[in-house]
Amino acid sequence: MHPDALQWRRIICRSQHGGKIRQASIHCFAVEPETANDTQQSITKGDRVAIAPPPTIADGLRVQTPGALTFPITRANAEDVLTVTDQEITDTMRFMLLRMKLLVEPSGAAAQPRYSLRSCLRQ
Repeated sequence: MHPDALQWRRIICRSQHGGKIRQASIHCFAVEPETANDTQQSITKGDRVAIAPPPTIADGLRVQTPGALTFPITRANAEDVLTVTDQEITDTMRFMLLRMKLLVEPSGAAAQPRYSLRSCLRQ
C-alpha cells in the first residue's frame, strides 16, 4: 500500500488485491473487467462464486473465483465492486502510453477508468 494512503479518502484497486483493502478510514472499491466479474457476483451472493474462463484483455484478472484468503477481506472492506470494459482498459493503456509515457499491462490499468470517470467518487 502507498505510504500516504492513510491521508487518502478513497482507494480503488484491482479486485484480486483484497489484502490491500483494509483501512477502515478509507472508502475502498474493487475493480474488475465486466466479463470477469467473479468478485462482484460473489459479493452479491455473499459467498465465493465460480465462473467460466472469462474473455478479457486483463489476463491478470482473468480468474474464475475469488481467492479463499482475499475474498473475506474484500467482502468486509470494499464498499463496492466496480466493473470496466475491455475498451475502457485499452483506452486507458493508450492514454497512459501516449500522454504519460508509461507502458502498463491491462490488469494494472483496470482501476484507472473508474477513477477517471469519477462515477464512484462523487460523494
